[in-house]
Amino acid sequence: MVLILAVLIWNGAKVLGSAWDDVRQVRESDKILAVLESQTSRLQNLITRYSNQPSPELFAEILLLREAVLGTLTTRASTDPMLSGSVERLEQVTDRFLNGFGELRGVQADRPVQAALPPAEPESAPVDALLQALGHDPVTLDALMARTGASAAELTVRLLELELQGSVARLPGGLYQRRFAG
Repeated sequence: MVLILAVLIWNGAKVLGSAWDDVRQVRESDKILAVLESQTSRLQNLITRYSNQPSPELFAEILLLREAVLGTLTTRASTDPMLSGSVERLEQVTDRFLNGFGELRGVQADRPVQAALPPAEPESAPVDALLQALGHDPVTLDALMARTGASAAELTVRLLELELQGSVARLPGGLYQRRFAG
């Protein structure tokens, strides 16, 4: 009887230890996502400042932060088991965003900034499932995970894509909100 009880306690401790390891891994993944969100928000702010008042110092800061974002993606996120499957897609979206900035710089000397922005999507375009899940009010990433069943990494990638398209706005406090044309 004592032996059975000891085995049950040992097995329970083993399961509990595994659960704590999973919690630690999720916390580490959240930290990486927070770093990426902070870096990309800062990068976005710098690019906005640069588009309004170009300067070599600001451009150098943008390039440094670009390398930091890509470095975080390749070193930290690629080794994270929860994020590693999405790293390639995150890198592609980041590259696309930064290439758009390069195009903006090229156009900026000749035309107004608005000429470099992509045209708005027609209203008849099919509504994205994530946009439907966003609804009309600001929403957290956790709420979107619950509404869609998608992982934080998948949603982060898709939200960044929608943000670059101008369909979603990132708000203070980690909130996202759907943008409407008009």
